[in-house]
Amino acid sequence: MARMLKLPEHQAKTDSNYPLPEPGDYTLTILSVSCDDGHKVLVKYKIQDAGPAANRRLFQTYDLNTEPGCRLFKQCCEAAGAQLIDNNVDLEIIEGEEIVGTIKHKGAYANVVRHRPVDDRTAEK
Repeated sequence: MARMLKLPEHQAKTDSNYPLPEPGDYTLTILSVSCDDGHKVLVKYKIQDAGPAANRRLFQTYDLNTEPGCRLFKQCCEAAGAQLIDNNVDLEIIEGEEIVGTIKHKGAYANVVRHRPVDDRTAEK
């Protein structure tokens, strides 16, 4: 049997073809970090740069059971200024912090594939 969910009327009328932000480097604020099962971490970002992508939100899932997922999440934490102690990180420390993230497209998704401190972006200019 199919599991159906009825969207609220105001949501059913919205355009689902929301354009992705262009690939490139963006200043991102980490809005929230959650980890429900201990293996998948969901990070919500907000794009701070001016332009067509301004104030857009990104949602990135990091699978800590994989080497790339673990490496990228650790990179995110370090870019936000968190220090890993005995391989643990306090998620509240990175919430609200700004980082520079490189966005690339993979299919219908915009993925953050590189994380750096904001200071690195200033040094690149």
